[in-house]
Amino acid sequence: MRVSAESADHSVIVSVEDDGAGISSEVRPHLFEPFATAGKRHGMGLGLALSKRTILDHGGEIWADSTTGPGARFLIRPARLTPALSPPDTILRSVYTRPTRPGTR
Repeated sequence: MRVSAESADHSVIVSVEDDGAGISSEVRPHLFEPFATAGKRHGMGLGLALSKRTILDHGGEIWADSTTGPGARFLIRPARLTPALSPPDTILRSVYTRPTRPGTR
C-alpha cells in the first residue's frame, strides 16, 4: 500500500494505492454503496461506504481512479479551511482552551 499527498488547486489530494486485484467493471458503479463487496471472504462491504459518508460529511471528496487489472487507487480531497473563517490558530485555541468557571482564571 502506498499513501501520498500533493498540493493541487489550493487544496491537498491524498492518494491511497495498492497492488491488489483492482476493481472490476461490475463492482465499480456500486463501489461506495453499503454492503457492496467482492473478492473478500470476510468483508462486509461497509468500509468504502463509511469512508465516503465521513469525508462528504466533512466537506471533502473521495473517488476511485482505477481500471480493471492490478491495483486500485483512491483519491481524497479533504475540505479546505477558509482562512477568513477558520484560521488554524483559532481552531487550535478552540480545541485546546479549557473553559473557565465564573470567578476563576
